[in-house]
Amino acid sequence: MKAYFSSLLFLVSYCNCVAQQDTLFLSEEWIETSKETAQFYRIETSVFTEKEMVMVEDYYLDGQLKMVGYFTFPKSQIRQGRFVFYHRNGTKASEGNFEKGHCAGDWIYWYKNGVKKETRFFETPEPTKELSQMGKVIDLWDSTGRHLVVNGTGDYQSSDDEEDYTIQGRLVNSRREGEWLGRYENGAIFFKEKYQNDVLISGVSYDSIGTEYRYKELAVQPEPKVGMHKFYVYISKNLRYPKAARRQGIEGKVFVQFFINEEGKIVDVKAIKGISQDCDEAAEKVVAGAPDWTPGIQRGQRVKVKMILPITFKIH
Repeated sequence: MKAYFSSLLFLVSYCNCVAQQDTLFLSEEWIETSKETAQFYRIETSVFTEKEMVMVEDYYLDGQLKMVGYFTFPKSQIRQGRFVFYHRNGTKASEGNFEKGHCAGDWIYWYKNGVKKETRFFETPEPTKELSQMGKVIDLWDSTGRHLVVNGTGDYQSSDDEEDYTIQGRLVNSRREGEWLGRYENGAIFFKEKYQNDVLISGVSYDSIGTEYRYKELAVQPEPKVGMHKFYVYISKNLRYPKAARRQGIEGKVFVQFFINEEGKIVDVKAIKGISQDCDEAAEKVVAGAPDWTPGIQRGQRVKVKMILPITFKIH
């Protein structure tokens, strides 16, 4: 699942005093890694205001800017404030605000050719409110500038370069209505869905050989069969702290990437950021031996899902 992305004038309101600047190298999964294996690099500038903030600039290795925005301490964990994202060719891809790590307010998106693509509105996060990270489509244009959706009403047509299919359907006041279709690049139907007032009534999708899968939920996340709490208990009880690492005082977090395949098995386990070879191997071993999961489901079909689990080694 996919699982599951300018001008710096806005710095004026924040930059009372710049403390220090750090450069980090990041993997494809946005985990800190070595320069040799990095896909991107990040420049972090500490900013002291009423709230401690970090200004973050992400770059491709060739120096092309990918993103600029602000994170709250500690260590840039939560997106907060204005963000700008860029296409690989350097044109602006999207711009908007984050509030406590969630998109909030008005966001604007552009095609690679610089033509405005769409505007969306995201509700401000509240503690007791479940948020849709899809947002409400307000306006939509095609790549030539033709206005397809006006003030939330019109015929929606997606054209996401990261997907191998397109989506089309009717929006009324930013809500999906009637039949929505997904088509592969060759024109074959991927799915058909019926909506009423933005609520999915029913859906059917098709795999590569035409098998039908019916569903009433767009996606179901994988979960341990024993439950998430017991999964963490298993990890805690079965993790072995390597003796050599303990003697040397090695502590820290190992980030373990793994996949839940279509049968719910844990496969392709790999430490993507570690602290020592023996700790990395211990973390991989405990994850690989964990009980099975229920598989992830997307539009009625079982899918392979990537997961990342941080495992902490701490000497007490």
